Amino acid sequence: MPEGSERGSRGPGSARSLIAGGGLGVPGIAIAITVLSAALSAWVGARLLAGGAWGRQPGVDESSHSLRKVHSNPTPRVGGIAVALGVIWGLLSAGVWQGQMTLGVLLLVCVAPGLLWGLIEDLSRRGAVLVRLAFTGISAALGFILLDTRITGVDLPVLDHLLAIPAFSFALTVVAVAGVASSINMIDRLNGLSGFTTLLAALGLALVAWTVNDAFVFTAACAVAASLAGFVLVSFPRGRIFLGDGGAYFVGLVLALLSLMLVQRNTEVSAWFPLVLLAYPIWETLFTMLRRWRHGVSPLRPNALHPHTLVYHRVVRWKRRSATASDTTRRNSTASLALWWIPAVCFALAVAFWDRTGVLQLASIGFILVYGFIYRRIARFGVPRWLVIRVRPGQAPVSPASAGAKIVFVNRFFFPDLSATSQLLTELTLDLAERAEVHVVTSRLRYDDPAARLPARAQYRGVTIHRVWTAGFGRFCLRGRAVDYLTFYFTCAVRLMSLVRSGDVVVIKTDPPLLSIVAAPIVLLRGARLVNWLQDIFPEVVGAVGIRLFSGRLGRLVQRLRDWSLASAEVNVVLGDTMREVLRRRGIAERQLRVIANWADGAALRPSAPEQNALRGEWRLSDRFVVAYSGNMGRVHEYETILGAAELLRASSRIAFVFIGSGVRMRDLKAEARRRELDLSFMDYQPRESLAQSLGAADLHLVCLRPQVEGLVVPSKFYGAAAVGRPVIYIGDPDGEIGSVVRRFNCGIAVRNGDRHGLAKAIRHLAASPDLCRALGDNARSAFEANWDRTIAAAKWADLLAAVSAQGLPAPAFGAAVENPAAVLADGP
Repeated sequence: MPEGSERGSRGPGSARSLIAGGGLGVPGIAIAITVLSAALSAWVGARLLAGGAWGRQPGVDESSHSLRKVHSNPTPRVGGIAVALGVIWGLLSAGVWQGQMTLGVLLLVCVAPGLLWGLIEDLSRRGAVLVRLAFTGISAALGFILLDTRITGVDLPVLDHLLAIPAFSFALTVVAVAGVASSINMIDRLNGLSGFTTLLAALGLALVAWTVNDAFVFTAACAVAASLAGFVLVSFPRGRIFLGDGGAYFVGLVLALLSLMLVQRNTEVSAWFPLVLLAYPIWETLFTMLRRWRHGVSPLRPNALHPHTLVYHRVVRWKRRSATASDTTRRNSTASLALWWIPAVCFALAVAFWDRTGVLQLASIGFILVYGFIYRRIARFGVPRWLVIRVRPGQAPVSPASAGAKIVFVNRFFFPDLSATSQLLTELTLDLAERAEVHVVTSRLRYDDPAARLPARAQYRGVTIHRVWTAGFGRFCLRGRAVDYLTFYFTCAVRLMSLVRSGDVVVIKTDPPLLSIVAAPIVLLRGARLVNWLQDIFPEVVGAVGIRLFSGRLGRLVQRLRDWSLASAEVNVVLGDTMREVLRRRGIAERQLRVIANWADGAALRPSAPEQNALRGEWRLSDRFVVAYSGNMGRVHEYETILGAAELLRASSRIAFVFIGSGVRMRDLKAEARRRELDLSFMDYQPRESLAQSLGAADLHLVCLRPQVEGLVVPSKFYGAAAVGRPVIYIGDPDGEIGSVVRRFNCGIAVRNGDRHGLAKAIRHLAASPDLCRALGDNARSAFEANWDRTIAAAKWADLLAAVSAQGLPAPAFGAAVENPAAVLADGP
C-alpha cells in the first residue's frame, strides 16, 4: 500500500480544535497555508481566465438560447485550469508539511488523463462520449493500481460476495469513479451548480476525515474545497466562467478517489457515506440514463430534459416577457440557487450519519423517491405554485467603458506616507486628478511606521485610494521584507483584477521590486494600457549591492521576465540617460523608453536665508555651518566616505553634520557614529508641511550613491536640495547621472566614493566661502526651475499619458494639447 494508507481510528485527541490541527498531527499553519494557497490560486486563475478577451476562440461557449444551454454571452469554459491549479498548489503545500508528498503526487498523476482529455474537449468543442469515458476510466484504473483505491464492500451481501473477486472489484471501481466524473459534468449547466455541489462534497469529506484522523484525506479535501470556493466566487452569480469538461472530470475524479481512500482506510466510515454525499449528481446521471433507455434512446445521447434544465425553463419564470441578456444570466443563477437545497440536504444527511449504514441506505431510498416525484411534476407541467420562482427583468448593466477610462497608479506607499517615492506619486496624482479620474492602489502601511494601518478606502483631493492588506514586518529584515512584498503582490493583483477595465492606463512603479511582472499579465488581459515607472532596475541593483539572491539561473530568469514586462508596456519611464542606456542594452526598444526625471515642488520649496530658518534654532544650529543628508539611507547609499570626512573635521566645531530621515542603513550609520564617538545629529522624517524648513536648515546637502549601482538608481533627494537653493556635494561617480548634472549646471561638487579627504576639503572650502556657497545654490535653483520643477514634470507626464491613452482619455485634458501622440512616445527627455 502507498504511504499513509494505514487505517485510522478515532482517538482521544480528535476533539481538539480543527484550526489547531485536531488529532491529525497536522499543524494549524499547514492547514491555513493549504487552504489559502488553493483558494488564492484558483481565484486568481479564474479571474484571469474570465477576464481575457477570448472572443470567438477555442475554449469559449458561445451564447445559446437552446434548451440545453441557458447562458446569454460567450463564456470561457476552461475554469478547470484554475481549479486544478488551486488543488495542485494545495496538495503540494500539504505534502511539504505532512511529509506525504508522494501520495499527493500520485493522486494528481491518477486524475491527469481525465483532466487533459476534458481540456481538449473544452478547447476543441468536440469529444466522443466513449472516448471521454475511456480517459476517465484510465484515471480510475490508475487510482486502483497506484493508490489501491477500490470498492471492497457496499454492505449488500450479493455485491460484497462479488467484490471479493479482484476483476469484478476492478471493473466496478472503474465504472463508479468514471461515472462520478461524468455526473459532475452533467450538472455543469447552471452558474455555480456544479461548483456548489462539489464544494459541499469536499467539505463533507474533510469533516469526516478530520473526525477519523485521516490527515491526508482531510488536507486534500480542504485543498479541493478551497479551490472550488475560489472558483465559485468568480463564476457565481454572473456566470463569467464555466467549470468545463476538464474541471468537471478533474473534480469528480479527485472526489471519487478521496472517497474510496477514506472508506477503505477507515473501516468505521460507511461505504454509503460518499453515495449520499454525492447523491444528487450520481442519481441525476443514473436517472437520465434510465429515462433514455426506457424511451428507446441511447443512454449516451444528450437531450434537454435534465432536471436542472427543466427547473430553469419551468420553475424560474419571468414576471414580464421582455428580458435582456443580463436578465437571462440572473435567471440562470436563480435556477441554480433553487437547486442548491438538494446537495445541501445530501451533505447534512451524509455528515450527520457518516458511520450509520442503515440510516444512509434509507436516506438514499428517500432521496430517489422525492427526486422522482418532483421531476415527474415538473416534466408534466404540474409545477406546484409554491415551487415557482418569478424573476422580474431589470435594466441591462452599464458597460464599464461607458463610464470613461481612468488612470491607475500602483505603488506600495502613498499619502500620507513621507518617503520620497510616496511624495512624488502624491504630487503627480494630485496634478492629474484635476482633469482625469485617478486611482491609486497602495498598501495600508507607512514607510517609517510598519505598525501603522491606514484606512482601506479613502479619497484625497480627487484621488481615489485603494489600500490593500500586506504583512508589516518592515524593511529592516530581508526575510520580513520579502514576506511584505509577496503579500502585496497577491492583494494588489486581486485589486487590479477588479479595478482595471479596458482602455484604462495603469502606471506601475517599482516598489515592491518586479511589480511589473505581476501586474503586466493582468493589465494586458483586461485590455488596459501599461506604463512602467522605474525608480530602479531590479534585480541588477540587489546584485550590485552584494545580495546574491538573484544570481545564476534564477537571476537570468527573473531578468527575462522583467524584460518581458517592460517590452509589453506602451512606454517605460526612466529617471535619466544612464538608466535608459542600461535598458537599451537589455533590448528594450528606444521608442518604449522615455526619460522624465524626478522633481520637487518649487512652489512649496523656495530658497530662504539660513539665518531665517526656524528649525536651525530648534536644533541649536544657528551659528554653525550645517551639512545635511536628507532622505532614505538604503543599501544603494554609501556612508563610509561621509563618516571618514566627519572624523577629519572633528576639530572644526563650526561644522555640524545632520542626518534627516531613515532607512535600512541609517541604523548602521548611527551605530558606527557612536562607535567612532562622532558628534552627529539624527532627526526623523519631518512632516510634509515642514519639508521646506527641513531642507532649508542646511547650508550644504550631501547626496551619495554606490558606484556599482550607477545607472540602476538615481537619487531623488538632489532635486529637493536644488529647489531650496542649496549646493550639493555628490559622493559617487562624477560621470554618473547626478555627477554630470552637478558639473553641467555648476551647482556643487562631485567627489568619488572613498575620497574622505576630498570630501572633507570640499566641505571645509564651502564653509569658509559663503559667497561661493550662495552662488552654487543660486545655480542649483536656476537649473531646478528650468528642468525639475513639479509643473514641468507634471506637464511631461500629462502629455505622455495623453499619448498613451489617445483613444481613452482626451489629450487636451492634460495641459498642453498633443498634436501627434506618436511623436510624444518617441520623444526624448
